Amino acid sequence: MIFRYLVVLLVAGCCCLAASASPKGDLMELWVKADIVIDESGRVTALAWHNLHPEQDLIAGRLGSVVKRFEFEPGKVDGQTVETRTGLTLQVIGEDAGDGTVLLRIGSARTGALVDTMSAPRYPSAALRSGVSAHVVADVNVDVTGRAELVGTTFTGSAGNGYRHLFEREVALSVKGCRFAPEQVAGRAIPARMQIPFEFCVELAGWCEAQWTARLEAMPAGVPVALDSAVALKTDFRSLEI
Repeated sequence: MIFRYLVVLLVAGCCCLAASASPKGDLMELWVKADIVIDESGRVTALAWHNLHPEQDLIAGRLGSVVKRFEFEPGKVDGQTVETRTGLTLQVIGEDAGDGTVLLRIGSARTGALVDTMSAPRYPSAALRSGVSAHVVADVNVDVTGRAELVGTTFTGSAGNGYRHLFEREVALSVKGCRFAPEQVAGRAIPARMQIPFEFCVELAGWCEAQWTARLEAMPAGVPVALDSAVALKTDFRSLEI
């Protein structure tokens, strides 16, 4: 069994990082997303992987049969469950078995809106020259057309609040260009609340490494997190083998 991981640099020449997979000690993790349709009984009737990288094909193929065994509580209209379309974001964790193979398991599973398009924020030049790193979490409202509105940010920087306004300005520009695929309940799109974490790292050690260690359960940078969903996952996915 092969587990490959991919790290994507969003800005050439600096380290504003978005990781679709990352190593954590002896563990490796990969985040994959799918667009799924759930019928009124809670069963998956359609699955399409969302913006899948070629490096993820092998794992996605194995995951497909697992996801189709999931049972959900779909959205409701007038108290009755109805067909619902949602996004599914999965964290796949790989552990070295010690014999040249990697054991795979699902670490977390979330439903909600998915991002369709997203532009990388620029690294503020003044902060880059000064060697300042930062972590910014954007709180975003998504309307039924998929357009995003920034409603707030949480900021942590290696220089305290220095350069905060520069980082937040670039994040705001990035969010403005985002487009999402909202959930659909009985064919009607519904609004959503999302969070998007952004990492601006001058170096991949020191302050940034400490921040990542403190947020082991967090999404990788640039991966939106749905804060609400019309769908609830009923299956105990941790008991399923990949």
